Amino acid sequence: MVELARRFPLDGVARPGTNPEGVTPQVTLTVRNGVAHVLVLARKDRAAAVAAALGIGAEPGRASATEDFVACPTAPGQWAVMAERGDDGGLSAMLGARLAETGHLSEQSHGRQTVRISGPRTRDVLARLCALDLHPRVASPGFCAQTPVAGIGCLVHQVDAAPTFDLVVYAGYAEAFWGRLTRTAAAFGYAVAVVRTGGDAAR
Repeated sequence: MVELARRFPLDGVARPGTNPEGVTPQVTLTVRNGVAHVLVLARKDRAAAVAAALGIGAEPGRASATEDFVACPTAPGQWAVMAERGDDGGLSAMLGARLAETGHLSEQSHGRQTVRISGPRTRDVLARLCALDLHPRVASPGFCAQTPVAGIGCLVHQVDAAPTFDLVVYAGYAEAFWGRLTRTAAAFGYAVAVVRTGGDAAR
């Protein structure tokens, strides 16, 4: 039996390198393939129980980081949970065991694409693409929100104060999103990296 290699939404589209050539890049765009994504939904009146079971918070706009995953509240009683490993169903299995009867989950890993943006001009690029105020006095590490970025629905999560942001979009919109993001980043010069999370080497 032939085992087919898994493909990702930006395969053949995002190519490592610097753009424009010869320019010192002011932002880095890292295509993060293999990130596990699971949507967690609390049963009626069980949001607090879900938060307790997973060891996460429910404050709007603030992500919770555990040893195993990051959880971003996306609506009352609802979280987008992401992890470096587990896109093969492992994250879903772990969360399901912890949730017991307090909530439901939906495996989303194959339907999402994560692009990480970092570098000194990161906020300048994002300011041209979305209406969120991402000034450090408003957006600090752990900040998260769902908003259109480049006209495409996106989950924005600030990873650190560098600043580094993860941008998560539906897989079907990934190519259009990438095109708009790179055209905007070109004004500052950008580098591209492609990685497979979970310990695999960069491509």
